[in-house]
Amino acid sequence: AGEIAARKRVAALAKWENKMRNKGRFETFFRARVKKVVEHGVIISNEPIDIFVHHSQVPPGKKSKFGKVLLLEEDQVDVRLLKVDALAGRAEGSMLAFQTPQDQENADAMATLARLKQEEEKDAGGKNALAAALFKAMREDR
Repeated sequence: AGEIAARKRVAALAKWENKMRNKGRFETFFRARVKKVVEHGVIISNEPIDIFVHHSQVPPGKKSKFGKVLLLEEDQVDVRLLKVDALAGRAEGSMLAFQTPQDQENADAMATLARLKQEEEKDAGGKNALAAALFKAMREDR
């Protein structure tokens, strides 16, 4: 009897996953309620399965500088699905905005320029003129 119930649950979760895909829940955000805040993130209530959002997938404004999630139970949040494991009965989500490869490339470039700027400031003799020129060009493009 337990095995039959488990199979039915897996089938129901697989059907739910397909329904969520058809509704675009993997591509768009939807509103859901925080069920519980746990050590490594937050559990979002969404029938028939709860969604775990790891603290790395929580936006900076909703967690402390030490990574502690600052949400409370019953808070309404925007979440999107990342992965559903029907066999395990688990789902993972994110509250972070989508990041395109171009967004990541721009962030990497800005980080490199910031590092070059710091090196330039440490360089008392002004030997790092290339870093200064790159940093200035990047600022002007904004």
